[in-house]
Amino acid sequence: QALRSATPAAAAAAAAGAASGTKAAAAGFGDEPKTKKQGVKPAGEKAANPEKRRTITMPFRSAPCVEQHGVLGGRVFLIDVEIKGQYAGTWVIDTVSATSMVRSEICEQFRHKDYGVPHWAVGQEGSEYTTRLVGFPNAWLGSIHLDELRVTSSVGAGAALPPGCSGTLGRDFFSLFDWDFDFTKMMVTVSVASKGGPLPFDVVGMRPLPLSIRVIPLVGQSVPTCQVDVRLPGAAECTSCEAVLDLMMPCVVCNPAMARAVGALPKGRAVAEVVCGGGGDREIFPLRELTFGLGSGGPVSRTTSAALGESEVFAACGFDSETPAVIVGADLIGQGRMVMSLRKKCLWLSV
Repeated sequence: QALRSATPAAAAAAAAGAASGTKAAAAGFGDEPKTKKQGVKPAGEKAANPEKRRTITMPFRSAPCVEQHGVLGGRVFLIDVEIKGQYAGTWVIDTVSATSMVRSEICEQFRHKDYGVPHWAVGQEGSEYTTRLVGFPNAWLGSIHLDELRVTSSVGAGAALPPGCSGTLGRDFFSLFDWDFDFTKMMVTVSVASKGGPLPFDVVGMRPLPLSIRVIPLVGQSVPTCQVDVRLPGAAECTSCEAVLDLMMPCVVCNPAMARAVGALPKGRAVAEVVCGGGGDREIFPLRELTFGLGSGGPVSRTTSAALGESEVFAACGFDSETPAVIVGADLIGQGRMVMSLRKKCLWLSV
C-alpha cells in the first residue's frame, strides 16, 4: 500500500522503519509482518465433501480499471469474498502489494479487530485516524474458510479501484493458496497452499516464469519481479530486463530507458490513461505495439500495446532512470491459462 500511495510523506515515514521492513521484505512473498498468522480452515456447512474442502473452483470476472483512450481496453480481475456469511463485494487481484486493502467505508460495515497503525504508515500525519490494520473473523473464499482476513483500512485509498469494488487482495492473501486461472472460461481453481507439498495442478506443456523479490529499502517494501524479453514486432534483436508483476495495472508499461533500448518511439495518436498511485491520479502515456517473451524452456511470445511511461512511475519500484524496466500488467498475463504459486515463487503460462 505504501507503493500504491507512494507519496513523499509516506516514503519518509516508512524510511524510519526501513531496517525492520527491509528484513521482512527480503524473506519472500507475503512478507508483511503480522501479529497473528492468517489461518485457513476447510469449510464447514458450505462443503458437502470433506475431501474436497481444500480445493474449489469458482468464477471470477474482469472490470475496466479506468477509461482508456486509443486501442487499449484496460481491465483488472475481481474475486468475491464473504465475511461472516455476508457478501463483502468484489476485490481486485493485486500482485504488487504485500498487503491487502479495504475501503474504510466497507470496513465499518463488518465487525473487525483493530491492530493499530501498520508499520509502513507509522509517523504519517493523521495515520492513527486514517490508516489501520484490521482483521475480519470468519471470512470465506467460495467454500474455503479463513479464520481471519487481515487487511489495511485506509481512508481514500480506494480511489484507484473500479466502481463498486471493496478493496484489493495482495500477496499476503495470495500466498495462502495456489491458483489456476482460466482466462478463457473466467474460472479459477483455488487450493490451500501446502508448505513443501507438490503443486496441485497439471502444468505439463506450460512455460514456467520464475518470480523474484525486489526490495525497496526507502519504503521497507518489496515487489515481485520476473525476467522478460522485449522487441519491436518482427525484430530479431531483443532487450532483456527485470519486470514488475502487477495484475492491478491493466496494461504493460515500459520506462523511457526500455523504449530507447528497443527503438520504441511514440507512433501515431494512440494513448492510454493509466492510474499512478493509490490516490487515483491518472497519467496519459503514448502507446506502442511491442512483443514480449515470457517464461523459460521456449518463451511464450505475446504482442500487445504497451504504454511508454515516465521514469517516476518506476522510481516507486526502485528503478533508476537509466535501467530498462517494464511493468507487466493484466493484459499481457491474463491470456489463456495461468497457474500462480507464490510459495513456489513461480507462474506457469499456457503456450
